[in-house]
Amino acid sequence: MLAKERIRVEELKNEMLLRTDYEGRNVWHIAAFGGEVDVMQKIWELAKESLTTKEIKNEMLLRTDGKGRNALQLTVLSGKLNVMERLWELAKERLTAEEIKNEMLLITDCEGRNAWHIAALRGKLDVMQRLKELAKERLTTQEIKKEMLLRTDCEESNAWHIAAYWGKLDVMQKIWELAKERLTTEEIKNEILLRTDGKGWNAWQIAVFGGELEVMQKISELAKERLTTEEIKNELLLRTDAEGRNFWFIATLRGKLDVMQRLWDLAKEILTIEEIKNEMFLRSDGEGKNAWHIAALRGKLDVMQRLWDLAKQSLTIKEIKNEFLLRTDGEGRNAWHIAAFEGQVEVMQRLWELAKEILAIEDLKNEILFGTDREGNDAWKIAELRGKQDVMQKMWDLAKERLTTEEIKKKCYYPQTVREETPGTLQNSGAN
Repeated sequence: MLAKERIRVEELKNEMLLRTDYEGRNVWHIAAFGGEVDVMQKIWELAKESLTTKEIKNEMLLRTDGKGRNALQLTVLSGKLNVMERLWELAKERLTAEEIKNEMLLITDCEGRNAWHIAALRGKLDVMQRLKELAKERLTTQEIKKEMLLRTDCEESNAWHIAAYWGKLDVMQKIWELAKERLTTEEIKNEILLRTDGKGWNAWQIAVFGGELEVMQKISELAKERLTTEEIKNELLLRTDAEGRNFWFIATLRGKLDVMQRLWDLAKEILTIEEIKNEMFLRSDGEGKNAWHIAALRGKLDVMQRLWDLAKQSLTIKEIKNEFLLRTDGEGRNAWHIAAFEGQVEVMQRLWELAKEILAIEDLKNEILFGTDREGNDAWKIAELRGKQDVMQKMWDLAKERLTTEEIKKKCYYPQTVREETPGTLQNSGAN
């Protein structure tokens, strides 16, 4: 071959077959992900003409993209079963049995997920079924258990967690069937129902956060089959995550009323009155916040109303006052401070209305309007430091309902709109 022709062949190989895009994918990856079997066939024929046997293996079958996924994993991601079958045939032609096992079935991407995890994430039952069949051909019983049921990704989530997170009920059923085939009763309990991820969430808590009522229902049914009442109580209802939050906190954080109602009904079945009070209303997380604080922080007025209504069924007026309106978090901030910090004006309006119902005028002034956090800042100062002019305006309007002109002069921070309109004798820089 002439030198010019050799150079041209090398250029064609490098630019057409081996070059990768910004995601680290060559044309083989792109065709596999797109499910283009005929295009893949054409690329394969060109590869056999231009690449060495080693290059075909390394660049087409084993090469991973920028996310650490090879062509087979990309095919699983796209859910193209026909492409997956073609890749498997080619792999059997070019790879050793050990390479097929390690590079096709067991290899994990940059997120620590193998092909089984990816199929669970995408909810592709036909792909999962085929992977299960291929695994039976190539993996030992112990490897199937370890790699398909027990293996966790970089977030410490196994396939069961992943399916619960994405609300893939049919996928969960597929995993459950495999688990019953391969795991002991104790392993099913500990590795499927009770295992927690990197956030400290088990599948139940993941489903609560996702607002997946059907998944929650399915897990609760399976739990009743496999767990004692005490285990259900401790692991589903009372277990706290890495941030000290139980199921009720997670539901409050997510803000789905239908999930909260389902959890309330379940709690009434399993928990005592005292446990409902302590775990759902009085418990605080790692930051010292209770569910009420979280709802205020998130600006969830409907959740706050639901919490308030439920609290009236379980708490005394004194407890509601102390735990909802006066309770402070780890930074010494009550719900009013938190709402001011976050700029939740509508929440502040609602808190004011509730406070007027059950707080004495002195508590209203000392704990709500002028109560200070650990840094000595009241809500006015917090709003000023945060640049929340709308919050300052709201507090100004509310303060005029309960304070005398003299108290306003001495203690209130003036929002910008008031400063522009107020005579100099009334202007100040704030409290104290």
